[in-house]
Amino acid sequence: MIDLSALDIVKSLPQTIDLQLSNTVKEIEIGDNFVKFIDQQNQVKTIDTIPEMIISFTFEDMIEDYNPIFRCSAKDETKIAQIFVDRIQKYQIKGKWPTTKAPILKHNQIYDQVHHHIHVQTDGDFPIGIPLSYEYKNVFFESQNDIRFSYSLESSSDTFYPFFYSEKNIVIPSFKSMNCPGLGFYSKSAKLTIEDFEPRGNEIELVAVNINNISLNNSTVKGAPVCTFI
Repeated sequence: MIDLSALDIVKSLPQTIDLQLSNTVKEIEIGDNFVKFIDQQNQVKTIDTIPEMIISFTFEDMIEDYNPIFRCSAKDETKIAQIFVDRIQKYQIKGKWPTTKAPILKHNQIYDQVHHHIHVQTDGDFPIGIPLSYEYKNVFFESQNDIRFSYSLESSSDTFYPFFYSEKNIVIPSFKSMNCPGLGFYSKSAKLTIEDFEPRGNEIELVAVNINNISLNNSTVKGAPVCTFI
């Protein structure tokens, strides 16, 4: 484990690093071949990365009111390191994020199985991966704009049943599921749309979800209470 404060004396970073951060880090920017950290005093630390590098952000403690800002200036998906973020419940996603095959911000696990919900303030993009073991747990969105997943959602876990709450429309470009129990949405006026849906394996339940295109592949879909196929 490497403390962020020790980066200045580390001459070369291993390809897989566990980087310990504190809640004094207010902003993290992910770019082409770099990750930049800005603290509360606006001091900046930057590490050079390669796409094969795996960086896990470990926080000293999971602080419920910690709400770091994440930005992405990367233009080339092949130049982005593998970023894993745990122990954060609240995110601020700022600016425009590139469309990628996989989520830029990945999760290994939900750290606290009691306080397991994720709260996301976003300008419109959602680049955060959802843990495979995420059954009947919630992602709450706050946004002035409609929200779009910046990656294709895939899961093969039989404990994958996230529920999304938003007062803005949500679009998931693609969702490939294998034996996933379901996915749901709650809003007073907005809607969640999956543009291309490919379920496989066991029956999947969709709660208040709109589908543009679907390939059933020997799977069945049920809706509760509403499943609209467009």
